[in-house]
Amino acid sequence: MRPLRVAVLDPGGFTPPYTHRLCSALGRLGHDVRLFTAPSDFATGSVGAPRAYSREEFFYRWVTRTFEREGLGRLSAKGVEHVRDSVRLVAALERWRPDVVHVQWFPLPPIDVLVLERLAAVAPVVHTVHDSEPRSRARLARVRRLGTDRLRRRSARLIAHTEYTRTNLRARRGIDDDAIAVVPHGLLHRPRDPEPSRRSDGSSRGDPEPSRGESGSLRRDSGSSRGGDGADHPADAESRVLLFGSIKPYKGLDTLVRAVSHLPRAVRATTTLHVAGRARMDLAPITELAGELGVADRIEWDLGHVDDAGLRDAFDRATVVALPYRRIDQSGVLLTAIARGVPVVAADVGGFSETIDDGTHGHLVPPADPRAFGSALGRVLADRVHRSRLEAGMATRAREWPSWEAIAAQTVSVYRDAA
Repeated sequence: MRPLRVAVLDPGGFTPPYTHRLCSALGRLGHDVRLFTAPSDFATGSVGAPRAYSREEFFYRWVTRTFEREGLGRLSAKGVEHVRDSVRLVAALERWRPDVVHVQWFPLPPIDVLVLERLAAVAPVVHTVHDSEPRSRARLARVRRLGTDRLRRRSARLIAHTEYTRTNLRARRGIDDDAIAVVPHGLLHRPRDPEPSRRSDGSSRGDPEPSRGESGSLRRDSGSSRGGDGADHPADAESRVLLFGSIKPYKGLDTLVRAVSHLPRAVRATTTLHVAGRARMDLAPITELAGELGVADRIEWDLGHVDDAGLRDAFDRATVVALPYRRIDQSGVLLTAIARGVPVVAADVGGFSETIDDGTHGHLVPPADPRAFGSALGRVLADRVHRSRLEAGMATRAREWPSWEAIAAQTVSVYRDAA
């Protein structure tokens, strides 16, 4: 089959790592790929230079240069520039004549409905549904949902990353099942080197299980103490629970802070909760809650942009990754944990249960249940043998995960079906 011309749109630069890797893989398969996006992490170099595709910072260039901070003025100017840039985009695509237009995000659905009509006249439109439900504030979410539903119904094909998303689109949004294809989200980072990294407690990912005596009981390290849950926990071990990524209400940081307060005392005393990412919500209630629960001294705040080196360091130092989300379709943080071989404790929401198996890669617990979350964290933190098994399970999961080339090939099949 002949190579395709593919126009990929990520106007807000919302998912640079994902979009960059997909475009690169499509290009390696021989397709002519052009990405139209905005100055964002693409511009900072955190995802690297384009490989096998071309990238153009087409959207919001004036707003990015003019406004340094979020605010009403920036938001209003961005809306105006979005209309102008969308008109320019349609004209550019009419000249280039792609075989398919693949939209990652529609930033302003009420306006983008009109843009979609023009794009569909140029080429079939395929839309990846990263979030099946808007996460905006209630009033804004209602407005976004009206436009979003129309955009999804008018797209030639939709791509979902999980069966959960497909089911949600069909059952709650009334989308025809035949219009939805499930294509997995790729790993955003290379799997860890087989050589394990040494942890502060002396263990490492890939360490063999502690040796057993003739009676079959585990030999404890000298200086170990018995945690409140009966598991071995070295008294001088420093464990790290990682919450990574933009901090938003739906990600359940309040649940996690409460969960830390429910850890057995010996475990809590040697555990640090590392919160790393940009704050997209008021953290004052969270810090007040931590103070009231007596765990403020166990939290390490690393607020702001985290570059790729910082990401690797955060995950490689983590004992366990926490995902106490209230809702989600799929998570790049979870996929990074898989790639880096770090066990997870996650709320059993969205597509998480499709991605990890409880007891093999980590633990799934009921959402918004701090006691259950704390109990699962405590088991991973306190029991080195159990943790080593979970790390081995994550390493296997990473090896089994589809490559970006395989994901790109599935995506091309969707393109051809849409044509």
